[in-house]
Amino acid sequence: MSTQELLLSILKYEIRALQPSAAAMAELASEEKQARVLAVAKKHEIAALVAHALQALGVPLGGAVLLEVQKQIVVAKHHYECMNYEITEMSRVLSEKKIEHVFLKGAELRAHYPIPWIRTSCDVDLLVREECLDMAVSALESELSYQRKSRSPHDVTMDAPSKVHVELHFGLIESDVVEGMERVLLDVWDHLSAESGQYRMKMSDEMFYYYHVAHMAKHFVHGGCGIRPFLDFWILENTIEYNAQMRDELLARGELQIFRGTVRELSAVWLEGKDHTERSEKVERFIMYGGVYGNTANKVIVQQSKKGGKRSYAISRIFPPYQRMCYSYPILKRRKWLLPFMYVRRFFRIIRRGRLATSLAELKYNENITKDEQNENRRFLEDVGLCGSGWSEK
Repeated sequence: MSTQELLLSILKYEIRALQPSAAAMAELASEEKQARVLAVAKKHEIAALVAHALQALGVPLGGAVLLEVQKQIVVAKHHYECMNYEITEMSRVLSEKKIEHVFLKGAELRAHYPIPWIRTSCDVDLLVREECLDMAVSALESELSYQRKSRSPHDVTMDAPSKVHVELHFGLIESDVVEGMERVLLDVWDHLSAESGQYRMKMSDEMFYYYHVAHMAKHFVHGGCGIRPFLDFWILENTIEYNAQMRDELLARGELQIFRGTVRELSAVWLEGKDHTERSEKVERFIMYGGVYGNTANKVIVQQSKKGGKRSYAISRIFPPYQRMCYSYPILKRRKWLLPFMYVRRFFRIIRRGRLATSLAELKYNENITKDEQNENRRFLEDVGLCGSGWSEK
């Protein structure tokens, strides 16, 4: 059996309690196969899940694999407890300051997993109103000794003393252009209700589901997505009660119905043993090749198709349009004449952050893509549902 087949048998065991076949168990007894499965799992940030499964299945573990399994489990449990503590404390402090807040992504999703700590995440994401942002940051700094690290046009990143990384969002829009997909997210505060605490809010099921699908789509168009979001998606569709009509209405507004169908197809192949379609096979190759954050090839393939060709893509990478530059450098909204200087500043920032080699690799790969490959890539995006008017480049 291939490494991927063994990994999928483990996912079905952890998520659905389906025992792997005798053939899979025999293969998993091999330390070499165990190491390969763990390597893929680490690439897709599901190593704790796989480590727990290998231990629970009772397969013989030895040498370096045993140490790695023990390490992944200990680290995941420790991080889970640290995150629980920080979530509780953040909510307490923000509630005392009368700041409405809602936790996003993994902080809420993990509760739906068979064992919460196997659904690891790197950070805690939460949302506050933009007008309350400075007050929230100051409260976390003064009350919990959080350290502010950076600010982007949609969030402030902070580190807790426990080393938990926090992303304090004041908007769910993560690009300079509000496309059809993102426009739905502007209404997020209309889809929140108060929990037991007066200021800790809970997102409606349909908005939480929509945000997850939209976030997958965002990662997809940047060249990667990883396995874990597909597990999350299957959990959201198969382990909780929901109003399908309300979910569908939001997806229709954001033009994400076809993409949701794409995700549903592949998650059913991986977790339910359904047969592949031609589309799901293509998406599987894209996901397995790209990993969680994608790679140069995947990113260029998608972005070149969306930009309309290699020349347009290259220009957009070297000289991003004014709107996009305003998103990174807000001063341009008041002083457009500074645009040439901001291009220079952006270039040096790329060098300072060690991203020059990656940028040059993107441009080189872009130049080598043939016309036939461009057409094939365009058809691929159309097939998975990411070339509608809601995804058009402005």
